[in-house]
Amino acid sequence: MVWNSPYQGSFLAGAAFGVLVIGLGACSKRQIVQGECRPVHGADVCVWGESSGNTLVAFGAMVPVGSIENAPADAPMVWPPVVAATIPLLGVVRSATGFDNLTVFWEAHG
Repeated sequence: MVWNSPYQGSFLAGAAFGVLVIGLGACSKRQIVQGECRPVHGADVCVWGESSGNTLVAFGAMVPVGSIENAPADAPMVWPPVVAATIPLLGVVRSATGFDNLTVFWEAHG
């Protein structure tokens, strides 16, 4: 039996796409892992890492607006700058990138 419908091609393409999406979703188990946090100007700055299987996909830090809003508006500029926080990065981030920590500084006049 031959199916001659004008929608046959789009149906098959849609079905193939659906199978591909399901297959990729099953294979790529992305996981976001929360790292350590440190207080910076009254709010916690936290690091995170995202991996897919054993591969690091992304890493970064969450800096709350409160940390910036509560920062001193006026402070003397000094050298070297004063460290506000040093946050160790996750092990998966260290092994994949060589980065060891996130160091946060605040310069009021930047």
